[in-house]
Amino acid sequence: MVVLPNLAAATFPSGDEFKVALQRLTRDLLAAQPRDVGTSVTALRYGVRYHSGTLVQDVSPAFVQLANSIYIPEKAVRQPMPADVLVAYMTGRDVYGSSISIEAVKRRLRTADIQETLVFCASLLRSMDQSLVDPGRDRYLAGHLGEPYRTRAMAGIEAGNALVAPQAVVLLTKLALAICPHTPCPERADGRWQLAALLAIQDSLNLAQGEPEAHIDGIHGDARAAAVLIQSQVFHTRREPVSMLAHSHLRWRVLPRRQGGFNGFADLGEAFASLTGVSLDDFVSVGVAVWALAIRTAGPLIDASQLSLQIPRSRINAALRLLSASPTVLAREIRADARDSGSEWSFEILRHYPIIKLGRSLVVLSPRLVLERVFDLVWIDVERALLAKGGPDAGRLRRFWDLICEEDATETLSAIAEDVPGQKRLYRQVEMQTAFDSLRRKRKCSDFAIDYPSAWVVGDVTTSSLNRQAAVGGSIEAINDGLAKIVAKARQIESTIQDLQASETLLTGAPAQARRAYVPLLIMAEGFPVNPVTSALLQARLSTAKVLQGPRIGPLHLIDLEELSMVEALAEQGHSLLELLQQHEQGGYKWMSLKDFVLLEAKLKPGPASRLKPFFDGAWHPILDVLRRTSPD
Repeated sequence: MVVLPNLAAATFPSGDEFKVALQRLTRDLLAAQPRDVGTSVTALRYGVRYHSGTLVQDVSPAFVQLANSIYIPEKAVRQPMPADVLVAYMTGRDVYGSSISIEAVKRRLRTADIQETLVFCASLLRSMDQSLVDPGRDRYLAGHLGEPYRTRAMAGIEAGNALVAPQAVVLLTKLALAICPHTPCPERADGRWQLAALLAIQDSLNLAQGEPEAHIDGIHGDARAAAVLIQSQVFHTRREPVSMLAHSHLRWRVLPRRQGGFNGFADLGEAFASLTGVSLDDFVSVGVAVWALAIRTAGPLIDASQLSLQIPRSRINAALRLLSASPTVLAREIRADARDSGSEWSFEILRHYPIIKLGRSLVVLSPRLVLERVFDLVWIDVERALLAKGGPDAGRLRRFWDLICEEDATETLSAIAEDVPGQKRLYRQVEMQTAFDSLRRKRKCSDFAIDYPSAWVVGDVTTSSLNRQAAVGGSIEAINDGLAKIVAKARQIESTIQDLQASETLLTGAPAQARRAYVPLLIMAEGFPVNPVTSALLQARLSTAKVLQGPRIGPLHLIDLEELSMVEALAEQGHSLLELLQQHEQGGYKWMSLKDFVLLEAKLKPGPASRLKPFFDGAWHPILDVLRRTSPD
């Protein structure tokens, strides 16, 4: 072991004494270096121990001391695992001793007061905005039960189980909209039947197998289990508000202006207004006004006349038509959606209409859903209108939107791997196409490559993702199709890696670095459910296709724009993209998303990136001057 002195207390010699001291320190550090290791720079692996002063891995057994003072082998201490973050929910059988029929719930809903039922569900969803799992909330709900059911529920909560699953609350909301009379009922409930209804729904979840003969390559047994895991992850995905607002402002207002000379340029704000009849500023302002009023109000029920806006009432109502719907309209949409996608996991209708109109009152299902609708899901209004309208504008607008999303990701990469004087870090597609023109042989380049001393991070940006049939409907065919698209993108990344291996000097203009590693990265602008099942399936597909299997090529990483923003914030703290990707692939959460690794295993606190602050502030500018009072027509 080499022990370095306390430099703060050391005195430094001068002249020959300094040279001798430096030689001695160098000898101490490198004396144990085996000759065959060489002197080239080698990247150290995260979590691997090395003999001091060498690149030789320490294979001797290590021991750690537990809280009870017992020493056990380090390898026997389990790393964080994906299962550590899973929570089981209780069912009617757990609480009542037997399952409750979903038909009994439907019969009860036929005489239930729709406003009371929706307010109950919205109150729970509002609480779940803060925390999906909350033992205190579950104990409060269990307190409405009589004995012995209360004791059973409390015991389950203390054992770490959740009493109510968010999915069940969404399903009860949909059932209430589809079944409850749309006029007030005089009967008042005591709260017990709604909880019983949620437990009955949790009894019935995932009982339907669906596509029994379907098969996913790499899955032995019922492929439905993989589909359910994907559906669950998509259902529970949540956006970080600062990043969401900042990127919305970039996509809709900032980046399109920078593309004014582009051949397929489209004014996205103008397209939104012409297709919906509502200006983008009105849409955002009314949505944020509803969100702000819902946050200030104790419950989910608000009065539309209380919206404080300097916008004519006719324009407020027009914007509300995009954000809200009556129970009659929602019931019709929910029945149609159930025929197309099933009902268990589909909540797109409620994401589209997070506000329910009951006369002059508005039931805000969730302030979070309203904010996501206004900033993250604006494109669905354009897409719906284009599907109804058709024509050449549909393709042109979609291509321009894809370009904007890709440009958003590339600008984030530029901030993460910023060029410095004398050292270019980020290479874009056009630069690589030019450099490797003599090698291309009609192969496509990836979108970017980042030059690190020990490795290249080579990647692509895509707006493609698992489509609605996979993410909501659980279609096995759609899952297979989504994985196939990722493999096609991986081929494109591999093509660029091959060019770099052949002659990176054509791109960099500098001598090639020996024995570089290659880290493939696919940025999914619309997101992708990364979990142990999808990760294993993707690796199996890539292995079978013999894609990204070459020497010194690491596993393919999939991240979304929110995770890319997290990396940008962490880069400001001194973490590099390469470091985070390599630590992720060697950690206990390597089969989970990068976000899970950063927050749950590495326990880093990224916060918002400083570059996004002006764009976050800019997202509020169209709103602040109208959040006053309603002006007359």
